[in-house]
Amino acid sequence: MMNLFASIEFAHPFWLWLLPASLAITFTVLWFRSALISNSIDPLQNLSSQAWRHTAIAWLQQFDARQQDKLHSFVFVKRSLSYAIFLSLIHLALAQPYQQGQRLPDPPQHRDIVFVIDTSVSMVLEDYIVNGQRTSRMAMLQGVMQHFIERLKGNRIGLVVYAEQAYTLAPLTTDYALLKAQFNRIVPAVLTGRTSNPGKALLYTLNTYKNDATEDKPTIVLISDVNRPDREIDPRVAAASLQQHGFRVHSIAIGAGSYAAENKQGTHLVYHPTNYPLLEQIAKSGQGKFFSVNNIQNIKHALSTIQQTELRKIEVEPQHIKIMLYHWPLLLAVLFMSLVQLVQLIRPTK
Repeated sequence: MMNLFASIEFAHPFWLWLLPASLAITFTVLWFRSALISNSIDPLQNLSSQAWRHTAIAWLQQFDARQQDKLHSFVFVKRSLSYAIFLSLIHLALAQPYQQGQRLPDPPQHRDIVFVIDTSVSMVLEDYIVNGQRTSRMAMLQGVMQHFIERLKGNRIGLVVYAEQAYTLAPLTTDYALLKAQFNRIVPAVLTGRTSNPGKALLYTLNTYKNDATEDKPTIVLISDVNRPDREIDPRVAAASLQQHGFRVHSIAIGAGSYAAENKQGTHLVYHPTNYPLLEQIAKSGQGKFFSVNNIQNIKHALSTIQQTELRKIEVEPQHIKIMLYHWPLLLAVLFMSLVQLVQLIRPTK
């Protein structure tokens, strides 16, 4: 029983501190009311003593006065006790007592990832073999990302596409249907131009998310072949700038790293292999990891590794379910006042 009461806490304990003040005000009002009634009766007693004479009238008046004092004291004590019980129960209910129940589960680990996707014309090059058929870099990436987005449910994902210019295709969101639909819209050399400018894309991402209200900055994942990039902005410098602002930059190389994977019959484009060394230097400047993907399994492994290394657990105080108890003192207060009223109704009939 003692452990039961010891485990009770109060959501608003200041109501308990106000109880003495409420009792003092109530007792004062009752006292003055009792004194007022007593003073109003005295003139009537004096009038009766003048109208009726008796040899023992003085003794009777003293006896009656003592009885009246006892009666007023009894009524005062009874009313005070009733109000004290009622007010105590009401203040106890207002303080909202509760017990801690089962502990709530901690918030899940989460991550914010912004994928910076290269959509230059070189992404149509077919240097992947999927089910025995030649597949373009973009088609392979779209197929893998459709499944990977499903594994990231509960986390926010953003999409930035770039070639000559960079654009936000989807802001950080948990609307995975939207993300899939937007990914399917990506067509190389259509949305953002033909040539590749990864440095401008990384700086665009920095300007977009550097004022994000969250303490942990999103993880940046650059997916590109950096095929003959524009030399206007060095992507390694852009990655270093992101790192200085609290971002981590990973890079995933899409496409083969040599001319041996060229499909000479598939396109009239001049084939250029993926620039692995540059992508590795970009990741190093951004304090991230570099992944070279020669097949679907490799890119799945790269994305899963990024997913695991960028987990961020929210540090919060342990939360418990509150079992509210205020209805019990409130119910007792109602029952008590009902009982008092019932006694007053029954007493005159006796």
